Amino acid sequence: MLRSLLLLLMLFTASFQSLAENKQSSSYENIIGKYTYTQQGDELIDGKNASITWVLNFLPEGEVKVSITSWHAPFTCDGLYQTEKDNNEIKLTWLSGEGSEMECDTQPPQFIAKQNTGTILLIKSSLFPWDDEKWFALNKIN
Repeated sequence: MLRSLLLLLMLFTASFQSLAENKQSSSYENIIGKYTYTQQGDELIDGKNASITWVLNFLPEGEVKVSITSWHAPFTCDGLYQTEKDNNEIKLTWLSGEGSEMECDTQPPQFIAKQNTGTILLIKSSLFPWDDEKWFALNKIN
């Protein structure tokens, strides 16, 4: 009897773990693709604003390729990121600048993403020089 109960408990645990892994995998799959977010900064002498644009490419392997472009604003942490699911949030931790001389001195996770009640992906980051504590909607580009 004890052996049967132990076997049943082991089977239940394995099934529950498999279900949890499938749920995490399927929840990540629906955000695969490219997203963009642009922050406008201070007004420059010529009347234009400084800005930074982040393009986040969520890859099927659980990695994110982040490309950053700027108009008269410093930036850092361009490159490849590893994702980690934490409850309803996806934490992005910088891996490298992929052979470039890019550095990243910001403490991980550098980005935190989550889906709101719809299909919109939200993000916040200490890398955002203007309003780093707020959640911002990413625009899906493909």
